[in-house]
Amino acid sequence: MLAGGARIIDCLAADLRRDFPETTGLSSRKLKSLRALVEDFPRPYFRAEECRRVKR
Repeated sequence: MLAGGARIIDCLAADLRRDFPETTGLSSRKLKSLRALVEDFPRPYFRAEECRRVKR
């Protein structure tokens, strides 16, 4: 990850924590882990229609 990208994620995490103080899981570390997961698995494995079928 580029250094600039890391700073953007850090700023995003701070903004999200400020705007949604009651929500957990918005740390820089978690957002960076999520970004890595999306990069490793770019294909949408769970689409909305598949999720709806699972809920039934």
